[in-house]
Parts: sequence; structure tokens; C-alpha cells
Amino acid sequence: MLTLKNGGTITEELKKYDAAKMTYAYKITDISTSHTITHAGVEEKVPVFPVDNYAASLEVESKSGATVVSWKTGYYRAYMNNNPPAEMNEETANKAVTAVLKEGLANLKSLAEK
Repeated sequence: MLTLKNGGTITEELKKYDAAKMTYAYKITDISTSHTITHAGVEEKVPVFPVDNYAASLEVESKSGATVVSWKTGYYRAYMNNNPPAEMNEETANKAVTAVLKEGLANLKSLAEK
């Protein structure tokens, strides 16, 4: 389980791991709620990470004396019905995932350079 700076949590499940190939895959199984909103007359829970059905894989490989990390993701926006609220639309999901990938890769780089 990941605990975010804001106190939210994300639970992940390891799906595949191959030490020899330096790869692993995981999926998110649970995301805590940030807050609730009223959208189209219904109370909706807004997750701390605005995605649904998120799965990802990481691969580490050596190329020309450098280490290359590939982090691939697949996901849907958090609101699966038509006309999503801004808190759970494609743009918000894409921005959140991009931020996680950039921060995660930057952190990985800093750890590897120590």
C-alpha cells in the first residue's frame, strides 16, 4: 500500500515479476477517496488518484552503456459514465498519471545515482 503526502492510499497488486529480465507488472486494486461531490444529482466519491482499472509494467535494460527504464501504463478515467466531472475526466487522469510517472522516474534516477 502506498500512502500519499495528503494521507490518501493506493493499494497495488504485483502481477508479474521476472528478476532475470528485470521486469515487473502491477495493478491498482484500491484507491481511497479524496472527497465527495454532487454530479448530475448524485453524490460521487472522488479518488485520490483519478483513474480506474490502472495497470502498469516496468522494464529495466542496458543500452549503449546506459540504463533505460520503461514504465508503461494503461488506465481509464475515474468516472466511467458519460459527461464526467472535471475531477474525474480524461484530462485530470492523464495529468495525474503523467505526474506520477515523472516523479517516480526522477526519484528512481536519484536513488540509482547515490
